[in-house]
Amino acid sequence: MFYRITIYNFKIPRFLFVFFNYFRVQPIFIDKSNIYVIIIIYNFVYCTLKILVIRRKNIDMVNKIKTENIAKFIRIATVPPFMVAYLLIALNSITNFFEKKLDIIVSWVGLVILPLLAYLIHRIVPALYSKGRECQRNLAFVFSLIGYLLCFIYGIVRRKSKTQMFLFTYFFAVLFLTIINKLISVRASGHALSSISPAIFSFIYVNFMFGLIFLILFFISVWASLYIKRHKVGDIVSGVICFFLSLIMSFWTQI
Repeated sequence: MFYRITIYNFKIPRFLFVFFNYFRVQPIFIDKSNIYVIIIIYNFVYCTLKILVIRRKNIDMVNKIKTENIAKFIRIATVPPFMVAYLLIALNSITNFFEKKLDIIVSWVGLVILPLLAYLIHRIVPALYSKGRECQRNLAFVFSLIGYLLCFIYGIVRRKSKTQMFLFTYFFAVLFLTIINKLISVRASGHALSSISPAIFSFIYVNFMFGLIFLILFFISVWASLYIKRHKVGDIVSGVICFFLSLIMSFWTQI
């Protein structure tokens, strides 16, 4: 049976309104059931595509959360004390870099254990933990300065040695970071500094393979810092420059 086309309360595509209006004013008759089929098919396709788009957005959101968690984990695994610990293990197990056992003990205490206490204290003291990331950074600077000062004093005793150069490098690095962050108000990245140092020391004193591994770890750490927006590119560059300046100064003390 044929009917003249009329507009009913259906969800229809806009282009069909033109089609409908055309047939409303023209003396043309068309099978009404065919138009309903068109509307049903259109709505089915429309809803299916809508579901796929929403599902895709949800997948992208889940992937973003997963990637952010990975970046946060990388940041934790590459905090300065951990990076120094990785380097100390490489230097002590593969080379004869340290001449005395006391060299190793002072390096671990001053460069790893004391700086790690900053993160532990920030976590267990509610008053400090409530102040957030900035308080953690300040604590890390204070404890690192204490530990590195210990290393500097010991380095003075170990004159003209690789141990002195090694300890002086980290002490000068903290000094440069403190000056830049506190006095010049440039947020130089301690993460970048501590991540690039194992690569350079490994290239010089361990071997090329370890240097390459640490260099890759440096770039992964940089990606993580930039991804979760803890640092900007300028912060990363400033941290790397601080390390190379401290390395040059420590080499200069050996002349």
